[in-house]
Amino acid sequence: MSRHHAVALRLATPRPARGDPPFDGLTIGLHWATVLFVLAQFASAWLHTLAEVRQSDFTPVLLQIHRSIGVTIWVVTALRLAWRLTRARLPPFPTHMTKLHLVTVKLSEYGLYVLLLGQPATGLLTLSLAGVRSPILLAVSSDHAPGRDATAAVHFRMNSAHGRSRR
Repeated sequence: MSRHHAVALRLATPRPARGDPPFDGLTIGLHWATVLFVLAQFASAWLHTLAEVRQSDFTPVLLQIHRSIGVTIWVVTALRLAWRLTRARLPPFPTHMTKLHLVTVKLSEYGLYVLLLGQPATGLLTLSLAGVRSPILLAVSSDHAPGRDATAAVHFRMNSAHGRSRR
């Protein structure tokens, strides 16, 4: 593309007016929190798989971290969607967008919400249908949770290695 065509294309591309309101701070914060949690979720799944292959004592702890992040993603997404539908300040769509383009953008946005809410829900549903009782978050525990002994064993080993065993 010649320089002349590039300049003409840049000039022809509509830009939002300076007076258009930006996204509000909470919307931006929830967006980036979601991004970080999703990245952490992928990392926890990868680390759990690696620990499982190596038969590591950290396998149940990493699985619990993965489950906790999934629940956190679900909660943040529910809050984000509730905020989006009630009080969020969003900039208007550009006026040159066709109806098909607008529908596609909106469907992809709500499709992402469905994935972010659906995937953690399927994980919890799978655990529930399998009869697995497990803490939902790291800070919440159940006396009958499978993996609890393994998690306690990891904690004991970690503390014993540093001379701080708990009895």
